[in-house]
Amino acid sequence: MTSISSEVRDIGSNLKRCQTASDLADALSRAQHLLDDENQSGKDEFLSRHFSLFCQTYLCSENVLRLLSELDSRTLERGFAKFFLTGPQCESFLALQDAFQKCQSSFGILYIVELLERFLGSERLVKLLSVLDKADADSGDALMDGNSHTSPSLVVDHTIVQLCSLPDIVAKKLGAHHDRSFFFQEKYFTTLGERVLSVLHLVYKQLSKSQSCSLKLVCHLVSKVCLRGHTGNLFGAILPELCCNMQSDFLWRRIGHRLVSGVDDRPLEPVLEYFITTFEPSLVEEGPLHWLLGDSIADRAHICYLLTNKFLYSRYHFSLAAVQNLFSLLHHAKKKTRDSLCQKVFARTLDIWCDNNSVQHTSYEQHRHLTRALLLSVTRLDEKSLDPIKPDCIAKLLDGVQVHLNSPLKQTRQLGMTTAELLTDKLQMSIERLQFEYELSDDCKELQKLVLPMDKQANHFKYTPEKNIFQESSTLFTVESGSSKESKPSTDPVQSKSSMPARSTNRASKPSAAAAPKVEELDSDDDSDLEAYPMNEADMAEKRQDVGESKPPVFLRDCIAGLLAREKPLRTTTCLASAEVLIRRNPPELQEVCGELIKILLHLDDEYSLDGFAAYRFRSMIAVTVHCPKQVAAYLTGEFYAVNYNLRQRMDMLDVLERAAQELSSPSKSLQSSSAARSLVSIAGPGDLPSSAADISSTFASGTSTSRHSGSTMAVAISGMSKSPQDNEDWRATVERRVAQKTRRFAHASGQGPQATASRFSAVAGLFFFPLMAKFDGGLSTLSLLGSDFLVLGRLIFTLGSILHCAAHSPISRSMAGALLEFLWALRRHAEPFMRQSVLFAHCMILCSVDGQFLLEDHPREMADCHSWLADCLSSDPDEECRKLACHAMPMLENILSKG
Repeated sequence: MTSISSEVRDIGSNLKRCQTASDLADALSRAQHLLDDENQSGKDEFLSRHFSLFCQTYLCSENVLRLLSELDSRTLERGFAKFFLTGPQCESFLALQDAFQKCQSSFGILYIVELLERFLGSERLVKLLSVLDKADADSGDALMDGNSHTSPSLVVDHTIVQLCSLPDIVAKKLGAHHDRSFFFQEKYFTTLGERVLSVLHLVYKQLSKSQSCSLKLVCHLVSKVCLRGHTGNLFGAILPELCCNMQSDFLWRRIGHRLVSGVDDRPLEPVLEYFITTFEPSLVEEGPLHWLLGDSIADRAHICYLLTNKFLYSRYHFSLAAVQNLFSLLHHAKKKTRDSLCQKVFARTLDIWCDNNSVQHTSYEQHRHLTRALLLSVTRLDEKSLDPIKPDCIAKLLDGVQVHLNSPLKQTRQLGMTTAELLTDKLQMSIERLQFEYELSDDCKELQKLVLPMDKQANHFKYTPEKNIFQESSTLFTVESGSSKESKPSTDPVQSKSSMPARSTNRASKPSAAAAPKVEELDSDDDSDLEAYPMNEADMAEKRQDVGESKPPVFLRDCIAGLLAREKPLRTTTCLASAEVLIRRNPPELQEVCGELIKILLHLDDEYSLDGFAAYRFRSMIAVTVHCPKQVAAYLTGEFYAVNYNLRQRMDMLDVLERAAQELSSPSKSLQSSSAARSLVSIAGPGDLPSSAADISSTFASGTSTSRHSGSTMAVAISGMSKSPQDNEDWRATVERRVAQKTRRFAHASGQGPQATASRFSAVAGLFFFPLMAKFDGGLSTLSLLGSDFLVLGRLIFTLGSILHCAAHSPISRSMAGALLEFLWALRRHAEPFMRQSVLFAHCMILCSVDGQFLLEDHPREMADCHSWLADCLSSDPDEECRKLACHAMPMLENILSKG
């Protein structure tokens, strides 16, 4: 009997000498004898000793692959495909992979791709992984033994590398004709995850029978896949069923823990990041995330580094749920490890949070993430762990609060004040509790919930697994159906009881019936029971005086006199509410008294805390500036650098100049105050702007003890004055609209296009612009624009950019742009993010307000330097808002440079 080795060499030589399809068919039919079950001993010897060499050297030779297209389907299936679909898994896969790369004919390529899809889509891949794992387990690495991180053999490593890179190899080989959806990245690695899950089921069965097994090869495969960036696809197919099984079976928890703990150090980062951002936080008890990681945070230094350093301080894009997952892992670690880690994390986070450079050079999103981590870390510490570090924390906290209060960003200041209040409560310091008056934003409310005990946090928060994000479960606002108003739920127990529906019982109905008056008493004309109201001469005189003070002024000089009458607050309030209407009428004496009027409005203080005071004062100042731009602009720009003004008054000057410039540059001829009122929302807020002058007068009358009857009298007196001319035209517009709806027309006149109008701002733009830059570097004892008062300097730059935009395409805009470029040159690298934002905004206004040809003619070097500066901002500026502004400015500048 001929030996198997000589028979294999003989069949192989015939395969290499084949010249026609019939020769190849005869050689393949002879080769089928090697896989016959009749000769089991010869088959076993062939599969164990000669299969790999036979497939790679003879069966997948270039001569055989070239003639595959001439064979019929039956011969291909029984003579060629049978070797790969029934032979040893590892050798078959490597042989197919090698044949796919060597094949040159289109038919051979497509047929081998089909064989690869059949191989990987069936249970062959599961058997491949399980057989290798079993062989590895027999070598002494059992699941119940200690952790072992020895690398697999070269053959196994090569097999895993080919498995992970197969989609890329297929895509490169097929090129533009790639239409095999199985080898698309997402579907392929999802299928690979399903096969890994099948291997885990086999491992569970073996453990249930007390048999040794290993997960080394599976862990190595998971590591390679995660290194290629497909963590989500792989674990998306594994985790749902694995987590469900872990809830009820301890063996599944051991399998899941060994699967994750066996991952190499390099792919640990994407694996942990996927887990932390995917799982819902388990605040009270252990969950699937803790079962998967176990005590790995104490056993592996790389996991500890990722959780306590890299994820904590670099991944600021993590949601709140992810940060809670991170600290939940620290909280459920071993007690000795937990206390030391949480204490170190809290101390290090507090140092970074209080650092001045950290607050200045990080974006708000980064600082919010750091604040969340600080509060979550302190909630994981008990009194015993906090006692040794309390003195240092108090000193650092007080310095950090001052750093946050100096920030120009309102959101950062709010975070600092909220965190200081919460930490003083948590630390139970001996000093008086820090309290601040500020508006609670959504982020501040969220921080307040983070310091609650774990069980209460679980009640306040809920999570949606579909999006894997954090959401509040406690509804803060209730929106009624059919209405757009939001109503807060009542917390008053008396109000809650009164809002409950009353029970219709006989006992409750009898007293109400007895207390109800009779119908005869209600219809009686007898007034003897009416109580007399006491009236004396003093009350009548006081009432007449209130009516006189609440009467709206008719002339502008009377309004000015009323604003100066500080001893008569009712009169001052009435005149302030009427000032804008009188100014908009543009009386002849306005040019004479505009200087005095703007001075009075600028120095007017809200001594009585009236609702809408800032709104009426601001609108009146805008109206004066619009009607008398030369006189008022000269006064405001001169007084901006004068002494004895606070920062709020200087900011008011800039706001008035900016809003007046916008109104003067508007093409509309109407001088209505609607545009100024809309722009006021960012300063006074929607709640600070009453609907009419009667509102502010009645508010004042109800809040003072001047008279019991002044509120209603004054409201009636001012109600007619508070109506604008636009309100008087509403009834005409309503009538015209109704007539137009009822009128039938057979032809329509051609509509006229927009008519050009002269800009009212072009002639006075220089008066608004150049004086504001004249003395910015002058030394004033009350103003340091280049020092601590950088917030005013940033607002000044915003105002200059807005004024330039209002003067766009005017003759003077060319000179204004050159002056502004020179002004901004030294401020581009300012340390404060707010200053860099203002400089970038001003550059955007220059690029969109002045013709690019003029900029290239006048400032070629500045434009080239500006391009490199914007590129640097896009790549390295730590503030997100600065990067957004640079992203807006870069296309405009590149468009200008391309045309030049």
